[in-house]
Amino acid sequence: MDTRPWPPSPILAKLPGSARLARTYDAASLRAELEDLAEAPWAAIEVHAPDGTTRESDSIGWQSLRLRHMAAAPRPSAGDFPYLRDYAGSTLLENMPYLARLLGDFPAPLRGARLMATRPDTHGPTHSDEKCGLPWGTVRLHVPISTTPQATLTVDGEAHCWNAGDLWYGDFSRPHAVANTDEAVTRVHLVVDADVTKELMALFPEEFRTPSVLDNTLYVRPEVPLGPVDVRSFRCEFDMPALFTSFLETDAGIFRRQGLVPAAVDCPDGTPVLFIEGIPRADLIHLGEGEFRLGGWTMERTILIRPNGTGGAEITFRIRNGDECHTLSLHGDRLS
Repeated sequence: MDTRPWPPSPILAKLPGSARLARTYDAASLRAELEDLAEAPWAAIEVHAPDGTTRESDSIGWQSLRLRHMAAAPRPSAGDFPYLRDYAGSTLLENMPYLARLLGDFPAPLRGARLMATRPDTHGPTHSDEKCGLPWGTVRLHVPISTTPQATLTVDGEAHCWNAGDLWYGDFSRPHAVANTDEAVTRVHLVVDADVTKELMALFPEEFRTPSVLDNTLYVRPEVPLGPVDVRSFRCEFDMPALFTSFLETDAGIFRRQGLVPAAVDCPDGTPVLFIEGIPRADLIHLGEGEFRLGGWTMERTILIRPNGTGGAEITFRIRNGDECHTLSLHGDRLS
C-alpha cells in the first residue's frame, strides 16, 4: 500500500478522481488493430514503491506495450551517455492506422502512449503515480479497447469499468489499482500521457474549468527556436541544486537539501545541453526569454538564464506546483 500523503497539490482535493471527456473513438477499429499485436513485445509494468524501489508486475499479469516513449540516443560529441529529448512514436504504429490517427489528432502534444493489458485473474498492487496531473502540466488519459465487467480500475476506493471507446481522465496521484477476475477476457486500455492545452481542457467537465482549477494548471509552452548566435549567448557554468534533476522530488525542499553540484550549459552541436559534473544530462528546450525546460519534462522544472554584460549570468531555477512557483537564483560565469 502506498502511504505517501495526499494530495500532493491542494487543488486535486477539490476535483473528482475521474471524469469522462467529450470525445469517443471507434472501439471496433481499435480492437481489430489490437488483434495483430499478439506477438508484440509486451513487457511487465514497473510498479514504483514509496521508498523509491521498483518491482515488475510480470507475476500478476499486468503488462504494457509502448507506442510512444522518450527518445534516448547517444550524443556523438559526448560519448554514449543517453540524453533526454522529446517523445517519439514506435514503429508499431506503422501497422495501426486508426490508432495512429487517434494519437495524431489529439488536442494536445503527446508524451508517452502505451497499451496496458490486465490478463485474466490479475490483481494489481495499490500505488500512486508521481507528478501526474494538472498542477504539473500533464494528464494521464484512458481509452478502453477490450474490456469486461469483471475488469476494474479502482481510484481512491471507487471501482470503475469504463465503456470501450470512451476517453477518460483519472487522477492517478490518488491510490489506485487494477483487477481482472474474468477467467477468459484480457482487459486492454490505451493509456496516453499528454501535455495540457486549452483545447484539451475544453473536453473536461465544467468543474475542471473553473478559475481556481485553471489557475493551478500548467499549460504547455511551445519551443522557441534559437539561432546559432543566440545559443552561444547562453553558454555558462554554475553550481546547481544537487536534487534539481530528481523527478521524485516535488517541492522547494530540493533547494535546501544535499547542497550544490557543478553544472554547465553548452551547445556541442548547436543545441543547448545541461551538463552536470561534466556529463550531459538533458537537452534544454527554449521557451522564450532565456527560460528552458529539461528535455522530456514539463514546465514543472525550468532554468532561466540571464547573461549580463560583465561576462557572467544569473541562473534562476524554478519549481512549479499549480500556481506555486519556488525559485532559487545563483551566479554563473560565461564559458570561454
